[in-house]
Amino acid sequence: MILPGENHPYPRLRWFALLWLLLYLPTYALSYGAWHFLALCNLGVIVSSLGLLLGRPLLIGAPALLALLLGVIWLADVLWRLLLGSFLHGGTAYMWDPSIHWLTRTLSLYHLLWPPLLLYALSRSGYDRRSLALQGGLTALVLGIGVWPAPAAQNLNFVHAGFDLALAGAAPSLRALVVALLLGSAYGLTHLALCYLFKPAIRTWPRTPPRSPTPPD
Repeated sequence: MILPGENHPYPRLRWFALLWLLLYLPTYALSYGAWHFLALCNLGVIVSSLGLLLGRPLLIGAPALLALLLGVIWLADVLWRLLLGSFLHGGTAYMWDPSIHWLTRTLSLYHLLWPPLLLYALSRSGYDRRSLALQGGLTALVLGIGVWPAPAAQNLNFVHAGFDLALAGAAPSLRALVVALLLGSAYGLTHLALCYLFKPAIRTWPRTPPRSPTPPD
């Protein structure tokens, strides 16, 4: 249910989120296929867009645990390519791939705008302390799907190749475990930072005033 404007924690951002989803979902689906939406970055954008649209701070807080880290990793690879002519880790090689439609690559700039947008949203609604559990569960789920049943060619969340970290040739299940441990550590630190920076979110929107006691007969 989309909350009415007077009770919505993100009254203007919700319309931006709706327009974004209407453009982003079909564009990415045509370029990459449906499996790509289970990449943690893309899943996070969808979840946080739904959070803005529906007025649910929990759906903002959970992706924020990933967005801040991912924004730095993504930007570092792009700058490395622009300044030195090679990739730091290759996670943004698609940005220079002419076989991918220019609109799809342009929309991928969300990696830069996503973190500050979520921080602004959290400043309005507060940070839901349940976000760590939700993001951890979603991460475990999509890493498991990446190992099986997703096709190995999709390489969801790098459980088959890339970001080797001395794991070249390792079983996908082992790679997924290492990714889960690294992300879990990053999530925990980011969770502590967000708890310090933002007030606890109100778990139920809209904020309804308490009922006055029923007068006696």
